[in-house]
Amino acid sequence: MNIVKMHVCGNDFLLTQYERNINYNELAIKILDRHLGVGASRLVVIKTNPFEIFIYMKDGKEELSNSNALMCFLKYVYDKKLIRGSKASVMSNNEKIDLEITQEIPFMASTNIGIPNFKNQMIYVNDPLDCFGRVITINNSSFTIYSFYLDGIQTVVFVDDIENSSLINMAKEISEYKIFSKKTNVTFVCVKDKKTLLVKTYAIDAGFVVSASSTAAALAASCKLGYTKLTAKCIIDGGYMDVEINRKGYLTINVPVNKIFELDYNMEEE
Repeated sequence: MNIVKMHVCGNDFLLTQYERNINYNELAIKILDRHLGVGASRLVVIKTNPFEIFIYMKDGKEELSNSNALMCFLKYVYDKKLIRGSKASVMSNNEKIDLEITQEIPFMASTNIGIPNFKNQMIYVNDPLDCFGRVITINNSSFTIYSFYLDGIQTVVFVDDIENSSLINMAKEISEYKIFSKKTNVTFVCVKDKKTLLVKTYAIDAGFVVSASSTAAALAASCKLGYTKLTAKCIIDGGYMDVEINRKGYLTINVPVNKIFELDYNMEEE
């Protein structure tokens, strides 16, 4: 089995083409282990003709979507000469997703994240109070949250210092705050200037991660509040993402994708 390891902004992925008679749930547990396997955060299995991807986590369970994995998929099929031109479409979780190569050297990939939805019912909050600009209190500290739906339940919290804010220590409590019946991703944002955001994301049940949709949410909230313009460079752990809001209100990300190494993996040795 040929395996390619890639990373997007510090998130690492193992990519391979689909083969029959392999239990990918079990394989993911073995191969993603950083001590006994190859090591990565996700295993991405690619079917061709037509393109379809399946994403597996360290516990062997399948993940429904992951925009960073999609970016790695695009570089994989480009490097393997499985596509012609700069665009490709792939099925993921029964959804067709369009991807585009925006630069070959260094490799940059782009995709559409979606349009924010600010209705409470989309984030499973069942009261009439607006959740975009809502004051909540945790541990006797009151602060403002900006919650909405963008490829998942997103909550943005603005801080003065992305590294030392006391609010970051409350990430889990914010994610599980009583108004959110299905929890929320929490993204802390420090506005450096009109074109630059410092971003740190706590994902539901996953801890601090680099998330494309939550990073896009950072720009959506910042732009709506007038802190930034329609485009911004979002600085995150392990790199950056260029995020833009187009004329129709869709958010797109443009990120660098890097190949780390390639190897042939013998499952019989595990």
